[in-house]
Formats: sequence, structure tokens, C-alpha cells
Amino acid sequence: MLRLVDQDGVARIIKVTSSPISDDSQEVQGALISLDDITETEERNEALTDMLAKLKSSRDQIRRQNHELQMLATRDPLTSALNRRSFFEIFESQGGEAHRNNYPLNCVMVDIDYFKAVNDNHGHSMGDLVLQKVAQILQTSVRDTDIVCR
Repeated sequence: MLRLVDQDGVARIIKVTSSPISDDSQEVQGALISLDDITETEERNEALTDMLAKLKSSRDQIRRQNHELQMLATRDPLTSALNRRSFFEIFESQGGEAHRNNYPLNCVMVDIDYFKAVNDNHGHSMGDLVLQKVAQILQTSVRDTDIVCR
């Protein structure tokens, strides 16, 4: 390919192809040269490539936003533990499966003793820190197949 500039200063892209011209004894007698102006095609290809990059970027952004929305819809914002709605969805699903397959399903509920006193004596920001720490401890203490909900 050649990039040439015409008399108006406009860049043109020229595709050059050549083929040998042979006689009956396969001796080369000359060459056939073809020059095709593919400027418009290349510009369209470039525009399509740019559009594809924008679409990929947009897709990635939508995936990130969907993931964030999923987190907001299913997680407690303070502790990052699954929220109440997620708990009921999972418990219903797992409970049904456990019942159908006749295997046990366990649920452990945790209560923080004297938690009201923490809020009353140290403020709600300290209470939030306690909740976050308890959630963190629970999440790092369970198996991969277990879930922690608030």
C-alpha cells in the first residue's frame, strides 16, 4: 500500500498489486500492475475499528455498572454481607434443594450481646465499626460454600 498526497493536499491510500506475465514456456515477459484507490474503504475500516473500540469500552463500563448495581441490590452497604432479601432468596432456593435431595441445611443466627450499650455509650459510628468487624470475622471464618448475611 502507498500513501500518496494529491495536488489538493488530500492523502490517498493506493493498493498496488502485481503479477508476472509469462509466455507458454513460463518465461516472464512482463508484469501486470494494478493500482486501486482504497482510501474510502480504509477510512470506513478505521471508522469501524474506532466504533468497535467504543462499543467494547461501553460494554465494559456497562458490565462494571451492572456488577455495582448487583452489589448494591444484594449486599448490606455497611458490612458487605448479603442483605435480608438475598438471604431469603438463597435460603428458599437452598432449602428447596435440601428438601428434594434429603440433605441437611443449617442456619446459624448470631446476636451481639449488649450491642445497644455500645451504641449508647460509644456512639453509632463505633457501633458501625463493631458490626463491620463482626461481619469481617464471620466472612473469613466460614467455608466458601457458606454465606454470611445481615
